[in-house]
Amino acid sequence: MAPNIFKYATKELTQDAVICWLVACAREATGELRECGLNFVQALMQSGGGAVIDATNGELAQHVGSYDVGRVLGDPKRQYQNIDVFFQATVDDKVVSFVIEDKTDSEMSGNQLERYMKIV
Repeated sequence: MAPNIFKYATKELTQDAVICWLVACAREATGELRECGLNFVQALMQSGGGAVIDATNGELAQHVGSYDVGRVLGDPKRQYQNIDVFFQATVDDKVVSFVIEDKTDSEMSGNQLERYMKIV
């Protein structure tokens, strides 16, 4: 079992920074550090069970294909329209938006998910 980062990064902003740093490594670093970042983005994609929002109709769909991350597009953003971490990457040559809402001691409130889906 892997260590839980939330044991050490107990504040949301610290968690956001670590997530952004790993995503930035996938975009900017070279060698093993870049590979680590790409593996992290790939793990994020897999951890969601491949659930994605279809860009053509805005509905939740199942990703079809592998989870091959090509590249991260732009810098990861913290607190983008109240989304803790937002970034985009190519997965199987499709642009995928990643919305990360990290929680330490709370749950999703109200219509967060629906609001984020509209933003994306």
